[in-house]
Amino acid sequence: MLAICLQNIKSINFPILWLTLDESLTLDHLPTPLKGSTLLPLNHPHLGAKLVAKSNLPVPTEYNLEYSLNVIAYPGLGIWFEVGPGKNKNWEGAILGVSKAEISAHGVGEKGKLPAKCILNYPLKGLKVNFKEEEFTAWAVKNPLQDKDSYFVKVTGIPKKLFFGPYQEGDNLEVHFLNFY
Repeated sequence: MLAICLQNIKSINFPILWLTLDESLTLDHLPTPLKGSTLLPLNHPHLGAKLVAKSNLPVPTEYNLEYSLNVIAYPGLGIWFEVGPGKNKNWEGAILGVSKAEISAHGVGEKGKLPAKCILNYPLKGLKVNFKEEEFTAWAVKNPLQDKDSYFVKVTGIPKKLFFGPYQEGDNLEVHFLNFY
């Protein structure tokens, strides 16, 4: 979750390095937010030079994703996932689903700021969605979202997987997936 926050602030291209004891750890073993990491074994002959070079690379700040994603943790208020359309994009609603965790609240508001109160257009709670033999519990709203808006969802527990995207009626959702473990 820290990687999601860091990538939201710095850039999706922010360099993340993993130092490994051996080569048994591969990118396939890592959760989705860490798939772009660089893996280096501790016994690499040029480890120092690689670390210095990687840490001094300029980080591209311009990127155009279909979505924005952040995790917000407030003492006493819990963990909230913040999702919404990417730069210059619009959604006609939003949906977020989790497996192996629960959703307990949701709202729509200005990007980067958990709303104190909001009006939800046709809120949907407790939707059961199956993807590849895994059951997700999803909540959704039909509020139109611009790139300055976000959909906030409070999640209790650490989800095994999460999906989110624009809400659409019917069986063919076009969503983004994250694996956490």
